Amino acid sequence: MLRVWLSGAFLGVALGLTGCGGGDTQETGDTNSSSTTTTTEVAGHSLGIDVAIKAGADGKLSFLTPSNTVVAYEAAEIVGKPTLIATFPAGFSPGNDPPIEYLWGTMPDDMMVHFTSSEKYEDGPYDIVFVCYRGTPISKDMMDGVTGAPAAANGDLASFTLSAENILDGDPKNALGTLRLNVAGADASVAIENRIPDPNDPSTGATAFNDTVLTIP
Repeated sequence: MLRVWLSGAFLGVALGLTGCGGGDTQETGDTNSSSTTTTTEVAGHSLGIDVAIKAGADGKLSFLTPSNTVVAYEAAEIVGKPTLIATFPAGFSPGNDPPIEYLWGTMPDDMMVHFTSSEKYEDGPYDIVFVCYRGTPISKDMMDGVTGAPAAANGDLASFTLSAENILDGDPKNALGTLRLNVAGADASVAIENRIPDPNDPSTGATAFNDTVLTIP
């Protein structure tokens, strides 16, 4: 099975969202959430992400950690927790570069989260991040954009991929784990879910780290 070791310090950089603050709030289809933009609206296409947290055959909500172990949570430990989705220019510097847009919400009962951005994205590469703050306290000031969002830690859930398939020749490299979307004359989106390796299929040791949701120590 593939062994993947990422230090907590590295993940704090790779998944840092401290730029999420300020900008103009725009209405979304979810009346309990708001998204924020730091750039001027222009005609273009949208970015999207669909997140599905699924129970396994044993009924558990299982997640890989960066060190390739599996941790299980109860639904009650995830439902109602703050969620954050943010879009960035491709190759952004986590914790330093502000997002293009971001959306705060809460994990719904069905543990499925859908986000579609405004139609402002011109052709080219972009990065997108999802976090569910299962363990890290989130203040109203963070959600209102007064202070920045923290990096995922303390059992939080975060989007992740090892795949470089969507990083095209000549495009900026992405921070390890962030999801790359390419706009090419059409909307771009990605679907992720919590994946764990199948103990009866060694090949899934690697693929479980692609387009997944990890739990961050």
